[in-house]
Amino acid sequence: MHSLLQIKDRWKNFLLAFIVIFCLKLIYVSHFGVRVQEDSNNYIFNVFDFEYPPLYPYFLYLSQRISPGLELAIILQSFIFSACAALFVTYFSTNRKNLLLFSVLMGLDPISSFFCTDIMSESLFISILFLCIVLIHAFFRSEKYSFLLVISIGITAGVLSLVRFSGILFIIAFFVIAAITPAHRKKFLLTLLIILVGFQFILLPVRFKYKQVFGTYTISGNSGATLWNNASVLYCNSSVAKNPVTDFEKSLSHYDTSLFNQYNAIKGLQVNSSQSPFRSYVSQQNSNQLGFLQASNEAGNTAIKLIKEHPLKYFTEFVVPNSTQYFTEGQTLTAKAYEDNFTGKHLPRVYSSSVSYPWIEWMALYALLLICIILYVLDKRPLIAQIVLTISCCYMVILPFISPLVIRYELILFPLLLSCLFLQLTQVRMRA
Repeated sequence: MHSLLQIKDRWKNFLLAFIVIFCLKLIYVSHFGVRVQEDSNNYIFNVFDFEYPPLYPYFLYLSQRISPGLELAIILQSFIFSACAALFVTYFSTNRKNLLLFSVLMGLDPISSFFCTDIMSESLFISILFLCIVLIHAFFRSEKYSFLLVISIGITAGVLSLVRFSGILFIIAFFVIAAITPAHRKKFLLTLLIILVGFQFILLPVRFKYKQVFGTYTISGNSGATLWNNASVLYCNSSVAKNPVTDFEKSLSHYDTSLFNQYNAIKGLQVNSSQSPFRSYVSQQNSNQLGFLQASNEAGNTAIKLIKEHPLKYFTEFVVPNSTQYFTEGQTLTAKAYEDNFTGKHLPRVYSSSVSYPWIEWMALYALLLICIILYVLDKRPLIAQIVLTISCCYMVILPFISPLVIRYELILFPLLLSCLFLQLTQVRMRA
């Protein structure tokens, strides 16, 4: 009877947290409406081109089948985020007062609210990340080893990777957490094995389908193309330029070497510009039924050759400038050129998302990270701080190696760090 009352009370707390968060998100949605960015165009109109991991494009596709336009999509994004955030809040709250305060904080958080109205995959990514963190905390907090929790973490991580290819960084972060956390350390190798099994359980069916249709196991068409974008700074003085082997490598020889510069790499223009050698190659090969995925896979293989040949130069010529680009000039990330594609197609209210001078947001994010680290150094008891800080640091350190930095890529950590700060400040009254 006591356990039933506890379950009933938990459900009441969850519903209360969900209602508070969802209502606050809906107020934000009703005021700002739908927001779009340049990549929104591909998510919506090129859903079967498979430039991105498939889960979010199909999410948009199904929402549009139910209701034309994008209003339903942002409401569903807000619903999913609210449900996952409510679960997170309920799990860590030990009394009704703190639950309400935490719920209001999650509902008012401007970054997650922005992402909920944005036609991009960040809101779905953050939502699943909240679930991952709850599972990880439950696993390391438990005295008994739970196979079910471990396999659930692996499955959730697999779903995360179907939303954004950077989801693979979560697996790396979990390995670090498992290595530095005393709980269940004796079963470290078993835990990693089970995690990988759960992870591949989700990914393998998609990989096999992609291999059958496109000839590659890659589930994100952009991953190989992005790696080529990064490594393009190494092309001019490489053996690939001197002795091209593949069709893609041979096509590069027709372009002026001045195109393969640092600016184009850190701004992502080698993959995003319609005039880039890669995009031109894709356009030429489409007539031969070579899809974007195969072209990206070929470009990715070329990039690996370049990085293996010049690993140190890759660090100095791409990673370092990429990490500091927020401070070199103001960026304006807009989608104004795409507004005509959206407005009029059952979309009366569409706004382009713009971020001017992203170093301001970057500084705010890192200030929040620094505060959380200082509090953790002063008091290392909160397990949640160890988990969130490890995920955040792994993500921030590795991301500049694999992708041109855009502020929204890193801002997905803001709701997690904000939650972490709240739990650190209220840990006596919370399950931190």
